[in-house]
Amino acid sequence: MNDAVQLLLQLGITSKYNGYWFILTALEVMEGSKGERLRITKDIYPEVARRHSTSVSNVDRGIRTAISVCWEDGCFSRMDKLFPSDRRPSNYDFLSTVSTYLQLRKIRRDRNQEVLKIG
Repeated sequence: MNDAVQLLLQLGITSKYNGYWFILTALEVMEGSKGERLRITKDIYPEVARRHSTSVSNVDRGIRTAISVCWEDGCFSRMDKLFPSDRRPSNYDFLSTVSTYLQLRKIRRDRNQEVLKIG
């Protein structure tokens, strides 16, 4: 989760927003899915809401607010690399893109460590 925290901070999403915590939990749920396809409103939001003792609508709104702040006030060069569109990503697009980015980053790091161990 350190990579996720670092990325969110680079995107301008800080812990002062409830959405920050909801995003981290959603990414954790997605990571734990073992490749199983998850639906945002049926699988991810209810689990995040349960873990934070809140409602699904609060989770949706909190994540949407954090993404909006990130989109409007965040680091545009980083956002452009992850989301090359001119429109703000939906909650699902944001979560799936960030999740995929973090998974690829972990795979690359693991491969580099293996190469260093062998060499």
